[in-house]
Amino acid sequence: QLCQTFCTDIKVINKKNNFLIETPFSFPDGGLYQIYLEPLSMGGFRLKDGGHTLMHLSYENDIESFKRGNKNILLENIKSEFDIKELDGEFFVECTAVEIADNIFKLGQALTKICDITFLNKTRVQKTFYEGLDNELIKNISEKKIQKNYIFEHFHEAEYYPIDYNIITEKKNEYFFIFAVPNKDKAQLCTIILERILRKQIENTFKFNSLTVFDDIVSIPTKIMGRLLNVGGEFVSIQNKENLKRKLKKVA
Repeated sequence: QLCQTFCTDIKVINKKNNFLIETPFSFPDGGLYQIYLEPLSMGGFRLKDGGHTLMHLSYENDIESFKRGNKNILLENIKSEFDIKELDGEFFVECTAVEIADNIFKLGQALTKICDITFLNKTRVQKTFYEGLDNELIKNISEKKIQKNYIFEHFHEAEYYPIDYNIITEKKNEYFFIFAVPNKDKAQLCTIILERILRKQIENTFKFNSLTVFDDIVSIPTKIMGRLLNVGGEFVSIQNKENLKRKLKKVA
C-alpha cells in the first residue's frame, strides 16, 4: 500500500528528447519542481532541473547574489553535500538506471535547500536591520522614552496592530511613532496602521508624528512606496546614520 501511494505521486511524462518526472516536491508558492530525466550518449542518465529552480527564484530574488557572499557559500555547500553539479544555472546529477529513484530524491532535497537560501537570508537581513535600528535609537534617545511594540490604546483589537516604537514626548496626548520597514510586506502593514491612526485622529483629540525607517528604500515597489508616503510622515534610510540621528534628535 505504501509503494502504491508513492507511485501515485510520481508521474513520468514522455517529452521529445527526455522525460519529465512529476514529484510532490514544490516551491513555497505551490509550484512543482521541474525534474527531467535525460539519457546520455555515453550511457547512464542525467537528472536535471532544466534551470527552472533559479528562474523561479528570480521572480522575487536577485539571482546574481547567489554568485557572491554568504549565499554563494551556502549554495556551494549544498552542491557538495548532495554531490550535484551546476552548469549555466541548471542543477543536475548523473547516475545509472538503478540509481535513478535515489537520485530523484537527492536532487529534490538539494533543490529544497537551495530554495531555503532565500528564506534564511531574508531572516538574517531582517534581524540585522531591527537590531541596528534598536542600537541607533538607544544611542540617540533615552531608553526610558522608547516603548517597543507599542499597543495603541485608541485602536479596536490593538494587539493585532502593534507599532514598532512609540517615543514618549513631553506633551500630553501627543505621540511620536517610528515604523521599521525591512521589506515590501512590512511597508504594506505600516500603511494600514497609519491609515487607522489617521482615522482615529479624526475621532479623538490626540496628535502624532511619525518616522518611517527603511532598510532599502529602492527595494520597495513604487506603488507600495507611494501609498505609504501618502499617509506617513518623515522617512529615512537606516544607512544614512547622520540623517537618522538628526530626525531622532527632534524628539530626544
